[in-house]
Amino acid sequence: LAHVSLFELVNILYEELDDKIHCYNLLFDVCVVITGATALRLTGSLYDFASGDDNVDDNSSSNQKKPRRRTLKRDLSHKLCRGDWDARAVKWFRKHKGLKMNIDIAGQYLVYIGLMHLLNHYALPSVCDLRAAILRALPSARRGVETELSYML
Repeated sequence: LAHVSLFELVNILYEELDDKIHCYNLLFDVCVVITGATALRLTGSLYDFASGDDNVDDNSSSNQKKPRRRTLKRDLSHKLCRGDWDARAVKWFRKHKGLKMNIDIAGQYLVYIGLMHLLNHYALPSVCDLRAAILRALPSARRGVETELSYML
């Protein structure tokens, strides 16, 4: 229940911002997705997702972890040695688990809502919108009569 309520709150805030900002909405949606992905990258959740940590049992006696996970951990270790800012951020967020969890939730919501709007408003209508073909096939359109419904669609 809390998850759905929080999602609805974030979605309503997104819709309000989208209505108040009178810029190119595609740019707004892309910026929201990039912001969410950047938040996930800062906390390290993007690394965890890419490594497939959910499928790895750390308590197993045999050290048969996925090679991709070992490579990502090695890369993160090398970045820490070089002092890269993103590796330091990941290390800092691992110490602050409560804040990491909240930023992860917000980042996932932003990515999901931004992608949902991109698909619903730009990608799918350009592929699946059949209104023009349906309106042309109506008997009133063949006779050249314009109806209120054709204006609405």
